[in-house]
Amino acid sequence: MGSISDVLEEIRFTLASSVDSNVRIGMPVDSTSGIYLFPYKYSEDAIHKKNAEPEIDRTVSMDCLLIPNPPDNYVMLDEGLRCLNEKLILASDERTIWIGVASPTLGELTQIYASAGVALRLSIPFTLRWAVPLHL
Repeated sequence: MGSISDVLEEIRFTLASSVDSNVRIGMPVDSTSGIYLFPYKYSEDAIHKKNAEPEIDRTVSMDCLLIPNPPDNYVMLDEGLRCLNEKLILASDERTIWIGVASPTLGELTQIYASAGVALRLSIPFTLRWAVPLHL
């Protein structure tokens, strides 16, 4: 219904169909070129619907980085950014995913890359949001 892996795969497929590169989920592996979709933060917020009975939805947010490999492949990064900008809303029978801007600090980015054991590099931060109905 709204699993993290389903949403990541949907974004990966969307990127793969729009860019001239392999698209992978995770932090870049130096021997494998492509563009990488790296999720680094997950959060949920409950939404109380007006005029609704006890039904509550939750909005799920996931912050991600779009990372090129090799690190200096700015053409690939530009293709990924263009795809994200063209598809700010992805709607399917299962869910609607909104793509927006994320703004991690330099400190947060440094921690993300350091914890993954990868040198800091140019990347595109973005947020994915989707609603998941809760049945009380």
